[in-house]
Amino acid sequence: MQTFKIYGVFRSGTNLLKLLIEQNMDAECRFSIGGHKHLYSPMNFGPDGYIVPDEKALVCVKDPYASMASLFRYAKLVKFRHFDCGRSWETFLTSRFVVSIDQAPYPPSFWFRSPIDYWTSHYFHMASLPAERAIIVRYEDVLADPYAVLERIARHFPGTMMTSQSVALPANAMARMREKLADKPVTDRPFDIGWYNLRQYMREFSAPQLAEMRGALDTDLMDRLGYVIA
Repeated sequence: MQTFKIYGVFRSGTNLLKLLIEQNMDAECRFSIGGHKHLYSPMNFGPDGYIVPDEKALVCVKDPYASMASLFRYAKLVKFRHFDCGRSWETFLTSRFVVSIDQAPYPPSFWFRSPIDYWTSHYFHMASLPAERAIIVRYEDVLADPYAVLERIARHFPGTMMTSQSVALPANAMARMREKLADKPVTDRPFDIGWYNLRQYMREFSAPQLAEMRGALDTDLMDRLGYVIA
């Protein structure tokens, strides 16, 4: 059985990818080994320099506009646990964004100029990992053709086997989960795929917020990930 480590900012589709892989591949996805899944791949050094982590990383990414809107909804849902950030949508994109994982034993906190900076920092780091260690998985591609995404992962990491002839997305929204796949991994809420496929999240951005996004996003990184600055 293949073992993967999943990374991605909060609300980037990490739980969905874990569900699809463990239901349709001879593989498991780990959250608790190595770096925190919402932060960075570990950087450890020894007498001979950098110690390369023994991990096969799947990096979940979502269009940054969808990511910002979804991240703010999540922050409100959890009553800003884990986050020190703007408490209204109007201030969210321009306020500092501090990630403090509220779980004992408490790890160090991380400070970012804004949630956009958090997104950029995370994916700049992940995009710098060598190809033999990591693959970028776009959320939009998972929604469009989950089977093709899993096939691409299997080809990228030799020895990974598909166990299904077709892959279906869950009809309902994902539940939060830990290391073990929950008995009920989805909620009772229908999943609104049109919010992503039709980019309905763009309606939530005012002209000043779009200008803030344009000024904060990194053009080269956006090109590498296949996204467009609005």
